[in-house]
Amino acid sequence: MKLNLSYKKLAEIIDGDLINDMPVEIFSEFSTNSKKIVGACFWAILGENFDGHSFIPQAIENGAKLIISSHNVDTGKDTSIIKVKDTLVALQRLAKFNRDSHDIKIVAITGSNGKSTTKQILLEILNQESQTCANKGNLNNQIGLPLSLLEINDSHKFGIFELGASKLGDIAEIAELAKPDIGIITNISPAHIGKFENLENTYKTKTELINHIKEDGILIYNADDKLLADIPNKFKIKTKSFGTNKDADLKILESQETFQFEYENKVYSINLNLHHHDKLNIASACLAGFLMGLSFEKIENGIKNFKPMPMRLELISHNNTDILLDCYNANPDSMAVALEILSKKPHKTKIAVLGDMNELGNYSEKYHKELATQIANSGVEHIFLAGKDIKYTYEELKKLNKNAFYSEDYNQWIDELKKLISSESICLIKASRSLGFENILNLI
Repeated sequence: MKLNLSYKKLAEIIDGDLINDMPVEIFSEFSTNSKKIVGACFWAILGENFDGHSFIPQAIENGAKLIISSHNVDTGKDTSIIKVKDTLVALQRLAKFNRDSHDIKIVAITGSNGKSTTKQILLEILNQESQTCANKGNLNNQIGLPLSLLEINDSHKFGIFELGASKLGDIAEIAELAKPDIGIITNISPAHIGKFENLENTYKTKTELINHIKEDGILIYNADDKLLADIPNKFKIKTKSFGTNKDADLKILESQETFQFEYENKVYSINLNLHHHDKLNIASACLAGFLMGLSFEKIENGIKNFKPMPMRLELISHNNTDILLDCYNANPDSMAVALEILSKKPHKTKIAVLGDMNELGNYSEKYHKELATQIANSGVEHIFLAGKDIKYTYEELKKLNKNAFYSEDYNQWIDELKKLISSESICLIKASRSLGFENILNLI
């Protein structure tokens, strides 16, 4: 980011009091890390697990000339301070100012699954037309999204931002900053249900996006999702839908060899052999691309440029065996998808190495027990389980007369797994991110 604002102008934008102004100094960028001061400015953020105000002395020592703080701070005569009521709110105000300062079309994406993948596909599509700004990694919350919006500059014609949430009200707060022209809701599922208590609250949270889409904007939603299907009847907003549903505006067609869909009475085909979940993500990105004015040719080129994200059903070869590495996240829907994909692979030996699905709260036992039936029906011959909650899966598998290795720590059965690994096998490795299942690769 390069904002080039005077300290006085910055204070005005973020509604702060400027102390010890330095008229010759210009604010252009900042750091929330006191060890690495960028643009001679330190922004003291109060996070869930830290308070940036504790590091102000270190920031000054490392060269900060401007401090954004909600505390009274003795900075000395050579350092300015802008005191605000809340440094996070101040950051959000600055992000909104930057977003409003540029003529840019913005797409905001939320949903239980597929946000990041849809974002990356659409990024490749829109980059075919013009330079596009997008949030990196998981910069999608109350802190991350403002930081992402501050990256918008005059070279950007489009912006794509995924919006994450951990409670009711989160999407509303950050969607107001993004003020999108197009909103996308990918789906509503039990993923992260522990944060929201139930699917009703998940629905309420994700649909908060709708009230912050521009007045003349459009909402794109998944017509295959039962909870989202009635959105046109509940909200006064222009909508477009995608899915296999016969009433979808962009309808995915059955095809074994290519990705085919119908849109505005015309059938399009892209030479891609995809799984169902991939088709839904790509379909939503295609629909957004059309609505942003791109030709099918550019949409097709963008999709073909897309590379699957690391550790998300990533097919790799490791020590002469095929590995389906999917350790970025795990929830009931993504487990079902991964097992289905594994079951359809032509390999002689199929192995499932599975760990806990986190963030399910009071529903954890229920969904881990249901996972056992999915495993049993998948036809997978060898099952290895590790974690605390996946013990429920193991106990149910025993009731179904399915053999499995289980321990809380995967090191307890790793030698048994190694015996099965061969050139004729394929191994699915899947668990929630915190379990670090990608490290299993170093052991087999």
